[in-house]
Amino acid sequence: MANNQDIIRACNMVFAPLNQLEKMAKEGYSVPLIKQGSNSEIPHLTARERECLMYFIDGKNIKNIAQAMNVSERRIQLIFESLRSKFSVNTDHWIITKYFQMGLDSAL
Repeated sequence: MANNQDIIRACNMVFAPLNQLEKMAKEGYSVPLIKQGSNSEIPHLTARERECLMYFIDGKNIKNIAQAMNVSERRIQLIFESLRSKFSVNTDHWIITKYFQMGLDSAL
C-alpha cells in the first residue's frame, strides 16, 4: 500500500484521503470508493452521534459505547440507525468509510 501519514486505521479498516484511494485504485488495488455526489449533502450530526462515532472509530462495540456514554445499548442502536440513514449506508462500518471519505474526520 502507498506510504502516507494521512492513512487512518480504525475498526480493523484502513482509511485514506479520497485522492490517495483513487490513485491506489488506478494502480490495481481493490479499494471501496464512496464519492460525494453533486446532489448529496454532508449530514448534520448531533453531539451524541459524533460522540458515538468517536468511540466506534476507537474500536468500541455497542455495549462499550453505551457504558462510556452512560446510556442503554438500545439508545446506541438507535443512534447507529440514525447514522446509517444520514449516510445512506446499510452497515455501521460503511458509516465510518463514508465519514472519512467525505472528509468529516476533522469535525470530531
